[in-house]
Amino acid sequence: MLFGIRPKLLYTIGAGLLIIILIIYAMIDKYYYRNLETITIGNIHESERLINEHISFDTEKLSAITNMFITDDGFKPLFVNRDREGLYNKCLPLYTMLNQAYNITHFYFHLPDGTNFIRIHNKNLYGDHITRETFKTAVVTGKMSSGIELGKTSFAIRVVAPYYYKNKLIGYIEFGEEIDHFIDFLKRTTHEEYALIAEKDQLNKDEWLLSNKTRGIDNNWDLMPLHVWISRQDDKFIRSGCVTEKNIKHFEYGPAISPDFKDNSREMVCGGFPLYDIQKKHVGVITTLMNTSKQASILSEQKIYFITVLSVISALIFIVISLISERWIIKPIKNLASATKIFANGNLKGHRIAHESEDEFGLLTEAINDMAAQLDTFYSSTSTRTHELETLNRKLETLAITDGLTGLHNHRYFYKKIAEEIHRSNRYNHPLSLIIADIDNLKAFNDTHGHTGGDNLLKAFAETIKSTVRDTDIVARYGGDEFALLLPETDLKAAMEMAERIRSQIHVRPYFQQELPVSANISASFGVAELSLHDESLEELVKRADKALYEAKRTGRNRVVPS
Repeated sequence: MLFGIRPKLLYTIGAGLLIIILIIYAMIDKYYYRNLETITIGNIHESERLINEHISFDTEKLSAITNMFITDDGFKPLFVNRDREGLYNKCLPLYTMLNQAYNITHFYFHLPDGTNFIRIHNKNLYGDHITRETFKTAVVTGKMSSGIELGKTSFAIRVVAPYYYKNKLIGYIEFGEEIDHFIDFLKRTTHEEYALIAEKDQLNKDEWLLSNKTRGIDNNWDLMPLHVWISRQDDKFIRSGCVTEKNIKHFEYGPAISPDFKDNSREMVCGGFPLYDIQKKHVGVITTLMNTSKQASILSEQKIYFITVLSVISALIFIVISLISERWIIKPIKNLASATKIFANGNLKGHRIAHESEDEFGLLTEAINDMAAQLDTFYSSTSTRTHELETLNRKLETLAITDGLTGLHNHRYFYKKIAEEIHRSNRYNHPLSLIIADIDNLKAFNDTHGHTGGDNLLKAFAETIKSTVRDTDIVARYGGDEFALLLPETDLKAAMEMAERIRSQIHVRPYFQQELPVSANISASFGVAELSLHDESLEELVKRADKALYEAKRTGRNRVVPS
């Protein structure tokens, strides 16, 4: 009978199963698009993290280059004598090497009053007054200053440091790196589209137009009233309507996606995050146009999977279909699910899915096996590369805080640690002492035995200090022939005894006997200061130790004088 109970029951079950399938389908669809925003925001946060890490790494790189340059006296006489042509000719090979090897795009010499003396990267442009915040900070603090700044034409990481010659400030050195190529780095890393956007009121229009013309970038100054593209324009961005003043305003407050951006295919999402300068002031944004088709593909696969499973459940009502389905549908699906779970847990070596058919399941099994093999190879190579990069980063970190001649910590590391130790000492009311040592008559020694002999003397003196102090003490080359010793948990009396032990070791240590002439009359003077309740800053502690050292020098050298 055409409309008997059996077909009606089958129709009812089929309709019920269809309704369930549609409900589940709708729930999956809603769940996916609700979580797509979370996934996309996470991707934008990851892009921001990558940019910040890149900026931090390159800032450290620029700082290390600047530190090495300002300690090289070979360029200073030319700057002191205002020999612009000679300075340019001597610096040009260095700038060319730094540009090619490290993407350094700016190299400046500034006079103490802020007037630019020369741009090695643009010889014919000089004489203008520098007012950037990195320069102002270096002038005010007397220390190296760094940060991102929006210049006349583009964003750049800048590092500015005071430049001394014979203990006299002769000007300031500045290295810079434009960050346009960071956009290319993001594109390569995430395989998404990005644009670097800046505020117009921070730029010089004429210079910006000239710079873009030189770089072959189209004029987009009038595309928006308040902002302008810094990176190359992308037709996909322009057509999408992602880069608008309204969206940019939305991105200025933190990583976000555009609430008004519409894409009928649901495959593109517009988002962005802000950029801040050295004053933590917003100066621009990085916008991104993300392709979400991969997530859409995953959703489609999930829908097919659940529909298939529900269809199999329906088919289980019929025993024959159940048996057939068990062998030709359920079993292959279980094999694939089990294997992909193993693969998802990272077990890619050796485990592969066995297949018995040449149908679509067989093809899918082969594809997954191939994918697992390729992922295994990729993860192995990535792990090796990650280890190499971690090793390299550790070496760079060590170089950044180490004096190349003596192997001691450098001036920068010392000032970081002394601030930490003063804070700890004040917090727990523990003693802390500082010794500043200076080799007596080093210039006369250099005149007699040459700079090689002087270097050997510095190394020998450093070895004597290292072999005498405790593991918890911090030793650094303070500058030139001066050494600084920071002694935690040590009062003035114990610090005096330590300084006296070091002083008495000179000439009897094997380092001096091996490295220096027997006839050399070597001695050193020491200034010692203990942190007191009256010390308001580390500068005061250093000043008192310096004053004690000066007194030791004044009263005959080769002695230890307390503050």
